[in-house]
Amino acid sequence: MPNNRRLEARVADVFHQSPDKNVILAPPAAVFSQWVEDLLVRISLLDGKAAPASIAPVALQHLWAEALDKEIEFMADGERNLAARQARSARRLLQLWWPEETAPHLARAFWSASKAVAASLNHRHTLAPEGWLLAMAERLHHPDPLPLILPEKLILDGFMEITALEQRVLDELARRGVVVEEFKPAPPPGIRMTLRSFPSENDEIAAAALWARQQVDEGMSQVAVVVHQLSKSHAAIRNAFENVFCTRQKAGLEDLHDCEFHLTQGEPISGHPVIDDALLLLSLSVRGLKRDSEFPPLSRLLLSPYWRGADSERSARARLEHRLRREGRFWRSPYSLCSLAGAGQKQFRLPELLQALTEAARVEPAEPSGEGRARFFFRVLTAWGWPGPLARGSDVALLVRQFGKLLEQLAGLNPASDSEALSQLRQLCAESCPVMRGGPLSPVQIISPEDAVNRRFDAAWITNLHDGNWPGQPLQNSFLPSQARDRIPRSSAEGELAYTQRLTDELKTLAPVILFSYSRQTGDVPNSVSPLLADLEAEEVNQVPSVALHHLLAPETSTLNGYRNHPWLKAIEDTQGLRLSVGGRSRPIAEPQPDPTPIPGGSALFRDQSDCPMLAYFRHRLKARFEDMPTPFADAAYRGSLMHTAMHYLFAGQVGKPGVPAASAINAAVEAAMRDRQAAAILLPASFEAEKTRLENLLQQWLDFEGSRQGFTVEALEKEIHTDIKGHPIRLRVDRIDRLDRGDLMIIDYKSSNSSSSGWGYDRLRQAQLPLYAVLLSRLPEDAVQGAALATVRGGECTFSGFTANPEHVFQGINDVNNRRTAIGRTFGDWGALMRHWDQRIDALTEEILGGQCPNILFNPECLEYAGMEMLLRRTEGEVWLLEHDDARPGEGA
Repeated sequence: MPNNRRLEARVADVFHQSPDKNVILAPPAAVFSQWVEDLLVRISLLDGKAAPASIAPVALQHLWAEALDKEIEFMADGERNLAARQARSARRLLQLWWPEETAPHLARAFWSASKAVAASLNHRHTLAPEGWLLAMAERLHHPDPLPLILPEKLILDGFMEITALEQRVLDELARRGVVVEEFKPAPPPGIRMTLRSFPSENDEIAAAALWARQQVDEGMSQVAVVVHQLSKSHAAIRNAFENVFCTRQKAGLEDLHDCEFHLTQGEPISGHPVIDDALLLLSLSVRGLKRDSEFPPLSRLLLSPYWRGADSERSARARLEHRLRREGRFWRSPYSLCSLAGAGQKQFRLPELLQALTEAARVEPAEPSGEGRARFFFRVLTAWGWPGPLARGSDVALLVRQFGKLLEQLAGLNPASDSEALSQLRQLCAESCPVMRGGPLSPVQIISPEDAVNRRFDAAWITNLHDGNWPGQPLQNSFLPSQARDRIPRSSAEGELAYTQRLTDELKTLAPVILFSYSRQTGDVPNSVSPLLADLEAEEVNQVPSVALHHLLAPETSTLNGYRNHPWLKAIEDTQGLRLSVGGRSRPIAEPQPDPTPIPGGSALFRDQSDCPMLAYFRHRLKARFEDMPTPFADAAYRGSLMHTAMHYLFAGQVGKPGVPAASAINAAVEAAMRDRQAAAILLPASFEAEKTRLENLLQQWLDFEGSRQGFTVEALEKEIHTDIKGHPIRLRVDRIDRLDRGDLMIIDYKSSNSSSSGWGYDRLRQAQLPLYAVLLSRLPEDAVQGAALATVRGGECTFSGFTANPEHVFQGINDVNNRRTAIGRTFGDWGALMRHWDQRIDALTEEILGGQCPNILFNPECLEYAGMEMLLRRTEGEVWLLEHDDARPGEGA
């Protein structure tokens, strides 16, 4: 087998085929590289020689980093680690594909570093993974007789390609009399293949999850969802499948293999809070508790649930963190928390915090050896009381056990210092990806294309196969010589195409029913079907059945789904807020009635109401706010406001003139924006200069981008619109209005993050500000709006995303609404139909706002990215409670 995932899959396949479900593998299956290592160790011992050892990947990368550090001067830590990873990969590829006797000419630094690493491995009497293959090939080629331990037959299963070095080992085994065969299962009869396209990647993933759930409901026990580039979309896939299958999961199961879907590639444990908190505690201890640290780590330290006293002192620690936040000091030592907490003992009552800080400060430094430093880290975490009383869930327990294994590995790496040991531990955590859901026997297997080779299922869906990534880009490695393209197949476009074609042919034999799919758009980039699937006719899917998120969220959960017995849903399950009425006390008819209440929040209220009604109610009706984290640098919101102000000043002198302003206006615009936003008082001097330079570069990039646009004149900037909706006054401010050549108007809204107009065709509008502006301006006696565009003003990503009614005004990202290549064009066909859709959706949102409707339904998860409202919406708590009380669903549980 090529890897352990395929080995587990092979065992599961045999298990499924066994009538009595009892499986004995004889002779045992094994991963090829591990089998070679074990066999060579046995041969060495029988030859009377000491067997070498395997070097851990993190230790091997550290050797490369040290060797490159001596050859290449002035490299930062991040550059050195990246160069070490690239050099390690290049050396491995050269050994696997290029015989040593004909090795190509290498760059001096790379060649010298390679010799240094080889000398270190030889001195340690260790081998890299490819070193075992080379040693085996040389031993088999040696004329000396071998011990009688070679197998009679070797069967290869799941290999997409055999490297030159692996083939050399196989040839030597065949010369020694071993029969080498390749396992090829027969394809199922009557294969039916279809191709579907979806508006976006999220729609494609949601459709695949719903389809998998349907296959399981119909009784299928082996269903595959094959995801190209699985690691890139891991989080989105996990969320979609957990959402679809959550009503079928039983909480409290210690055996995670009982889950109905198995995500074969886990996420790094370093991304989980309990592990991040452990690394934070170790970092603070290694640096020294008396040294000043930045505020965000200390904030996390106080609010973390994974160390001593986190549960009993939760409220007091939160009050202490809030006091520190109000002080606004960015630097403070953890040790100073002892004095502060001790001085306010009556106020905070934090004996466990004081005890943990004191004990952690008393831990003696590590001994100068790897094993000693591993013990030191264990003592540090014990002093902190990590992982705390809340780490009792099965997922957290699994992560804690995995972290303990990594500490054991650290003991064998022999780091030179505590800082280096912590760096190696971080890398081990980043490379450790345990599977947290399901197992090889779960009915739904979510796998990569390579892991699907030679497997057979009842049904299969292969996703993410568009022309931009299938076939993908050839291998890029700056350390590989140019001649490598002829010997390493996937380092050239032709080799990558041939590999992907073979893999496509394999995927077409997975199951009797096979669905291929791709998304028609990735961000703002349109996609087409992969040329390798051009023989299939694509079926366009424009509407994916929505997967209701409200069964995970509170308080809408109780109302919509009838969940009962939730301890805090009973207190906050009211989804009806106050109506937005005339306000004031009741008056006699003879007295003048008060004016209608203005709609608060302007366009932002409509945007938030469309994304999450309760978020809109909290933010705009109740004026809920969270204090910003103290920081010496500009946060995302402040940087966005600086960009908006700078763009206003840049175009201020261009009002009434065609085209864009000259680049000479940039410096004055930036200085005015920094002055208006009081940047000198808010930012540190270094951050002030950095932000000024960033803005200057950003404005120059925008002028370079929009400079080629023709046929418009800037009509107005920051124009205020005073109107009413259903009798309620509303005040809006439009970033920019352009007058087009025909006299029509185009409205533009600046965005500092990547924004898309694709959500303007949804029933729940996304980025609803511009549709709102267009609708309200169309109701005023002014010129007609014939275009709307979001302007993403972001370093390296300056672009438009919008639509126009006139093909003459199409620009990069501004599409003709009549163009059938866009989803909105296919759905509406002309500007009038799109405007009627916006009018209807804005009216529906208005009714919700005026009626005070605020259910906690998340229609657009992206709205929470900068909202800071997760605690108020209680999303995480709702998910945890739901998984622990699965029987609370009437009709599905007890």
